[in-house]
Order: sequence, then C-alpha cells, then structure tokens
Amino acid sequence: MKLIQFSVAHFRCLYDVRDIPFHPMTALIGENDGGKTTTLEALGLFFSRNAVPTERDYSYTPGEEAAASGENLPRERTITLGAEFELYEDEQQQVGQALTGLGTRLRVRKVYDSNAPMKIEVWALTPREPRLKVDPDALTLAEIRGLAAEFKLQLPGGSAKDPNLQALKMWLRTQPMEEGWQPAPRQVVSMLPEYEIVRGNDPEAVVTRIFSVMWRDELQKQENRELLDRLEGSLRARLQDRAATLGDVIQKYVPTIQNVLVSPQFSFEGAFQRAPLQLVGSNGMPVDLTMRGTGLRQQVTMATYEWSSGVLEARKQEGVRQLILAFDEPDVHLDYKAQRRLYTILENFADTNLQVIIATHSINFINRVPINQINHYSLAADHSCSTVEYLRTSGDPQEQEFFINELGRGMGLENSTMFYERCFLAYEGKTEEGALPILFKKCCGGSTYARGVRLVNAHDNYGAMVFAKFMHRNNRTVLFIVDEDTALSKGTARHLTPQSLQREGFPADRAHLVKPVCFEFAFPNTVWSRVLNKHQYEGIKVWTPEDVEAIRTNPKEFQREIERILAESKSRIGWWLAEAVEAPWEIPEGIRKCIEKADALANPASPALVIDMGARSSIR
Repeated sequence: MKLIQFSVAHFRCLYDVRDIPFHPMTALIGENDGGKTTTLEALGLFFSRNAVPTERDYSYTPGEEAAASGENLPRERTITLGAEFELYEDEQQQVGQALTGLGTRLRVRKVYDSNAPMKIEVWALTPREPRLKVDPDALTLAEIRGLAAEFKLQLPGGSAKDPNLQALKMWLRTQPMEEGWQPAPRQVVSMLPEYEIVRGNDPEAVVTRIFSVMWRDELQKQENRELLDRLEGSLRARLQDRAATLGDVIQKYVPTIQNVLVSPQFSFEGAFQRAPLQLVGSNGMPVDLTMRGTGLRQQVTMATYEWSSGVLEARKQEGVRQLILAFDEPDVHLDYKAQRRLYTILENFADTNLQVIIATHSINFINRVPINQINHYSLAADHSCSTVEYLRTSGDPQEQEFFINELGRGMGLENSTMFYERCFLAYEGKTEEGALPILFKKCCGGSTYARGVRLVNAHDNYGAMVFAKFMHRNNRTVLFIVDEDTALSKGTARHLTPQSLQREGFPADRAHLVKPVCFEFAFPNTVWSRVLNKHQYEGIKVWTPEDVEAIRTNPKEFQREIERILAESKSRIGWWLAEAVEAPWEIPEGIRKCIEKADALANPASPALVIDMGARSSIR
C-alpha cells in the first residue's frame, strides 16, 4: 500500500495539520524548526508498533498562559495521527476480508491519550450498535461467547476458537451498518508499510537502517518464525553475505581501503540494534572517518547509498511489505556534485518497492524534485505552531501538460522560487526584460531579488497564462504589465491582455496598462534622446527631444527606427533605456505604479525607498 496523505493533531509544533500529501518521492522544505523533522518523527510514531509519545510530544494548548513565572504551560491530552493509503489490487482483496465497504483507499488513525490506552482505528462500514464496534480477531473465546449470548447468536460451540470466530464475523456483516471509525483488525495493521528514518549523511547510519529493514523482512518469513531456535545463526549468515558486497562498492570509490568489516548486531527481543562500520586502509590500519576529511566521508557515504539501492532493488523481488524511507537532511556537508549524485540515487529508490521522503534545505535538491511533490513548512508568527503548504494542480490537462512538465523551469522559475517568492510580475517582450530589473531598483531602492519580487517574461506564450492561473490559485500574487495596444489590436496573438486576464478570473487591478500604446513608445523623448546620443551605432548626430518626436510616426515604425539607429538587440536596448532614466517621474505611470504595487505586496512591513516624484512631465 502507498501512503498518499498524512494528518497530525497535537504533536509538538504540528497542532492541526491535515492531509499532507505524499508521493513516490516527496521533499519537505522550509525554515529551521518549521516542522520537517517533526513530521518525520510523527510518521515514525504512527508506524511504530511499540513507541509511545513523551509528555513533551503533546502540543501546548493555544491561548493558555502560565499562571506564574516558571510554571509549565498546559498541554493537550491527546495526539491523533492519521494516514490514508492507496491499496494495490491484491491488498484490496486481503483488506476486504477483514473490513466492509472499502474501495481502493484505506484510512487508519492512531490516537494517543495521556489517560487511556492507545487506539488504532480504521474508517469503514461498521455496525451501528456501539457494542458491536469491536475487532473480532482480538476477542478471546470467552468474549466471543459472551457477545453471542448478549445478542442471541447461535455459535457452532466446542472449544475451538476459529469456528466460533468465523460465525461471529459472518453475523457482524449482516448487521445494520454506518460509516465510522472502528478498531483496526490485526490483519490490516500487519499490512501497514515499514518505516525508517536516516538522519544526516552518516554512512554507518545508512547501513544500520538498511539492515533494520532487512532484519524485519527476515523475521516475517514463515520458515524463520517457525524456527526461531535456529534462526540466529542462519540470519547472521544471510546478513553477512549481504554485507560482503559493501566492501566491493566502497573499494570501487576508495581504492586505498583494503578491507571492510560489518558486524550486524541484533536480538530477538527487540529491534535491530547496530551495524558498526569498520574501514581498514591499505596499510592494514583502521580508518576513522571522524578523523578524516570530508572528501573521504562523502565517498564512503555515496558508496553506502549505492549499495542500499542494490539491496532495496533485490528486496522488491521478494514480495515484502511496502517500505517508506525518510532522509533527514542527507545533503549536509555534501558538495554540489555529491548532492546531484545522491539525488539521482534517491530518485532511483522510488522505482523500487518503497516511497522516499527527503527533509532538506538544499536548493540543489529542491529544484530537482517535481514541484507538485514538495511540501513547504513555516512557523506561525508567534512560533506557536507550523503550517504546511503545497502547490495544487487542477484537473485541467493543459495545466498538467504546460506547467508540471517543465513550464516553470522553461520560464526561468525554479521550485525554490515558487515557494519562497510572494509576488510575481509578468510581462511580455525583450525590451521589458532588459529594462524592468533596473527600473525596479530605481523605483524601490533595491533589486527585485532583495525585495522578494520575481519578474516573469511570458514570451507571448499561452503557457504563461496557465502558469499565472496556477500561481494565483495557490495564493501567489501575480501582477501584469500590459501594453495598451493589446487592448486595441484585434486579432492579436498576445495573451496578456486586459480581456484575457478578466476572462481567466484575475481582478482588474492586477493589469497595469502601459500608455500610450506600448512599452517603448511610452517613455519620454528626453530619455530616448539620452539613449541615442550615448549608444547610436554610426554617426555623431546630437539627438534632441524634438528629433525623437520627429521619428514618432507610429509605434511600430518608431521601434524599428530605434533598433536601426542603435543596431542592438531589444533586451540590450531595454537596459540602456532604463539606465537613461534619471528620475522616477520619467518612468511611464503604468509601469511605475505596477512596480510600486509589486514591492508593497512583497514587503508589507518594509516600505519601498521611493524617491520624491516631483513634477511630472509630458511625453516630451
């Protein structure tokens, strides 16, 4: 079964976070202490059979204050962890034998109460009668008989439990039903995925976690359960055989390592304990990774991950339970190339019988994961709890095709930008591309990057509109600089028009018209005369504002003449144009107001450093 959603209530900083999505590979990103590691540990508590929360795991009760200095704040008394799984076809049949009314999904929750035993429940059709909301498999024969007597059910009798249990189960399925939570059957609990957390990039930790998975796999095998008295020797031999391959891989990365010794340690009473990793150099002396440089540690770490990939691929062929493997900042202390290689290995893990979860700060990682597989964590302003956001796609196949399949990257927008920027300013045109970054700095006293505004060139592309709708639906503010002539020209192929934006549901104040006509035509003659005098390609003509006015026959001809005189690309001309602006009032009003609004939206508590506008001039 595959984990698709997870909800947490009253666990540390995750006070009430619902329906966190998970995929074959999922990245958890965000600020420190935002809840990434807490989510991994909440998953660990959910999947663990024996772990129990400590008092510190229960969230503080919001709105409560300590009665006196030094007194502990009150905490919630319950923790609820809920997961939704997608069932494979064979699992649907198995679960259907124990539960009624399930389809392809299974919902399970764990409820920890500081004053009561822990409960594991499933959402399914359950008898309306409260006394019948039980797990039949957990009942003793005496309890089965007592329940049958209470409801006048005729049982087969005898001292064998199984015939009486089957009779009770069949009778329960005939009772009036309703949807609700009921005790989870043991059969269903035993089918839940395995879960392991690997912290940092300690190679010994990686080896230990992989051996933990292998340990549980071995214990599930029927022949081993029946032969526990002989299991220790045979199991150690199997693990040693697997471990032997690790040496070959490490030596491939580090030829100076002469020998690798791994000593798996375990006990039947508890979980797998340790797998100490001992390295021996070519001189026969031990190699202590804690005393060596980061380069050697990186190489050994990458070797352990590559070895893990092969072990997990072989595991898929054995028909064992689904595995969820979580990595808490595996990129720590890895250089750029090592991060890229590690991401490729982890990505390949998702092709095996497991899901991968990565908590990371690495921009390298973040920008490689599909954007709809990223969960972004942030703390509330008062640091009382965390929130999780993720970008949702609609059912629109065009959005799936245009955006999820690399449109964002094609427009120069990386995943990290999508989550960390809060205002996007969209435009069309090469001249705008060269001019707007400089105009923004002259208007606001800082660069777009410093002020948290991202400029997006739509490139006259319908995909840009798909992008804009996507970002708007995910609570990102998108503003548009639109040439006036797009509202006047009929049959235009341009998509950032007031009419098209209105049709797509954007508020009217999101589109800022550039007047008159278009971007280049809107700047005053005084600015253009400075550009032509400084950058004209041939000749020594001294351009006056009146000379510029003389070539303003119409917008298209004006643009062509400017390009002819300067003999340069539109983006370079846009750069020169913005540099020639000496005062904010020389920036056309539609452009200036749009820039100021974008900056205000991105920095609500930090006003822009707007220069005194002074008197406004005409187009001359």
